[in-house]
Amino acid sequence: MYTDKLNLMVTDIVASNKVLGQFIASTNLESPTEVCVACLQSEYWKDPPENHNLKLIPPIQRLISEFESFYKTSRSVNFEWKLHFQRLVIDVQFDGSDSNSTKSVDCSIYQATILLSFENLDKLTLDQLIELTGMDNAFLLDNLKNMVEGRYAVLNFGGEYYTINQNFKDSKHTIKLPMIISDDLRQKLSSHIN
Repeated sequence: MYTDKLNLMVTDIVASNKVLGQFIASTNLESPTEVCVACLQSEYWKDPPENHNLKLIPPIQRLISEFESFYKTSRSVNFEWKLHFQRLVIDVQFDGSDSNSTKSVDCSIYQATILLSFENLDKLTLDQLIELTGMDNAFLLDNLKNMVEGRYAVLNFGGEYYTINQNFKDSKHTIKLPMIISDDLRQKLSSHIN
């Protein structure tokens, strides 16, 4: 019955949140990001989307490695990261000369990797972003388009270079960037609905 499966999914999320709480309480990792990890049992969930290529930046890679070690110490599991579902909250100072321009950005791990690519660089070309993030061209462009033209235009594009939008303003302290859904995932989701 459908509701039985739904109950199992909710129970799975509750158990995952408990594990995440235990991990946070047991570690002293210094990180510029807030990570929300969901450890879910595959039998309760439809086929999740495949991961897109991504070069994880060192602070995120350390968090993921620490969590995986923590999780596996008390469980014998086949562990597979599904990056599509991972969200992070990072603080971004949009105007380098104004500390009040800092916003918390709730975003996908892919969007966070793009934003954190600007940590020590003021401007980046598409080729530089491909190299830094490891994302394929089409998926990176979908993310960049959303981050330049979307509701929260956190990036600018000036012909050749992408930059952090120093004029970004919003009344909210935390903004949530929408998740990018690729065409193949969109087709897969619609086939599950129909």
